[in-house]
Amino acid sequence: MTFIFPLLVVICIVLIMAMLGSDGMWSSGIMLVNTILAALLAMNFWEPASAAALGFSSGGEFFWDYFIMMGLFLVFLMIFRSATDKLSRKKVVFLRIADIIGGYVLAAFTGWVLVCFLLTAAQTAPIARNFAFGGFVPEENNFLGLGPDRLWLGFTQRMSLGPLAPIGASDDPNGPHVFDPKGEFIIKYAAHRDRYATPEAVAAGMSGVVINAYAQPPAPVPGQ
Repeated sequence: MTFIFPLLVVICIVLIMAMLGSDGMWSSGIMLVNTILAALLAMNFWEPASAAALGFSSGGEFFWDYFIMMGLFLVFLMIFRSATDKLSRKKVVFLRIADIIGGYVLAAFTGWVLVCFLLTAAQTAPIARNFAFGGFVPEENNFLGLGPDRLWLGFTQRMSLGPLAPIGASDDPNGPHVFDPKGEFIIKYAAHRDRYATPEAVAAGMSGVVINAYAQPPAPVPGQ
């Protein structure tokens, strides 16, 4: 069943190509930029937003990270898409063959960026440690050794050293705001899923482990 995971990745990229490629190189390029910016901003604001949500509701820690990250991404993407649609009502004209080929190439890149981000976000979701029918294994470079999640986490970390530094998370509140400074995102969330992806843990409120760098330690689950 492990072949299902890479198949799903390919299907996702092909679907994005089919949806965006026919719009041409200009529209596909704008959508690529929108997707990258929306995903980066979602990663940038997700931790403090999730910590704030956890402050209002100490239960459901296992759910806040994923839904807030995805919610932020969708909100930013809609805002950027609406803004660019209004600012760029006329397309730049390219040679027909370049417009067709370039449109599908840029759409493929958009699909790849989306896969990288979604795979990263999925690791914060209330699912099993090894998900996607066992095709995703945290310790491995998944999808033909390319490791889309690792690529995205590395890119986010580099951006947090520059333009996204003010909101990036840090283990040291007095130090530079670097996202995932020790490169522990994957293994931390793998342990988080392994411990809490059970009906008993869901019923108990998913408390007990702090993954979010901005969150305060919640009260322990009774009986643990």
